[in-house]
Amino acid sequence: SQVGDFCEYVAAGAPVDYTDGSPPATGEGVAGIGSRYTDTTAGKLYINGGTKAQPLWKLVTSAA
Repeated sequence: SQVGDFCEYVAAGAPVDYTDGSPPATGEGVAGIGSRYTDTTAGKLYINGGTKAQPLWKLVTSAA
């Protein structure tokens, strides 16, 4: 879901950080700072600590 620059993603596997290359980062150009990503495979929650242009996903907590 998305509200303004805030997005919430739910998917299998960890999100991809911005690297100025390939593959593109998860939410690149869309997910602003504070956006959330839930990894349903490992039960982990990440927050975008970067920018909308250069997402950097930081692990917040793990259920496993």
